[in-house]
Amino acid sequence: MKIWHYVTIGLLIYGVALLVQAPASLADKWLAQSTNGELRLANVHGTLWHGAARLGAMDFTWRMQPGYLLLGQLRVVLNRPQIAQPMHIIASANRVILDHVDIWLPLAPLVDRSDARMKSLGLAGQLHCQTRHLTLTDGMTGSASVDWIDAQSALSRVVPLGSYHFAVQGTVGQIGVQLTTLQGPLFLQGNGKWERSSGLRLSGYAQAKPKALQGLLAIIGNPTGKGRYRFVFPSAVSR
Repeated sequence: MKIWHYVTIGLLIYGVALLVQAPASLADKWLAQSTNGELRLANVHGTLWHGAARLGAMDFTWRMQPGYLLLGQLRVVLNRPQIAQPMHIIASANRVILDHVDIWLPLAPLVDRSDARMKSLGLAGQLHCQTRHLTLTDGMTGSASVDWIDAQSALSRVVPLGSYHFAVQGTVGQIGVQLTTLQGPLFLQGNGKWERSSGLRLSGYAQAKPKALQGLLAIIGNPTGKGRYRFVFPSAVSR
């Protein structure tokens, strides 16, 4: 083996050593830069190799497997106190694999990063995201569930509007989405798909008993009789 091979290997090992000893606060800085400061970690301590933090109301720890960096992979194991099964994130140059992921995220910061049509709804609440095995490349392969808990909208004084379940199924070439209502005064049901070029598109029906929600129904859909309103998203929010 030539001398420059040894030098290259030595530099790689040295770089990995520096990375795993870096303070965990760098993870918060990266998240803040990636989300324009809309998502931040709290109670951060430890190192990038093994640390702990809080995101929203979710406490978690992480442990990176630095040896895989030499193989061009980033492997991270996440643990939450309430969940026995560890979560695994494996990222390489062309794909990301998520195994047994179970996380909570605030919705409002994600909406703030979306287009004007989404922002006009002023959506808020908590997202509970779960998946057993999901592969992300140019598309998505696998299934995931997203529960929108205590949904809110700036267009309505009724809080919360309800809680909703999104079943996501990815196959080669398309990502299907089904929407159902878990509970709440605003009933929503629909289906659609997500595409990289156009984002999320949903169509379905909305229904509500409280008179306070009739104005919201008139904004998001068109009446079809028997108190039901048909909605098409995102065109509904651009009306």
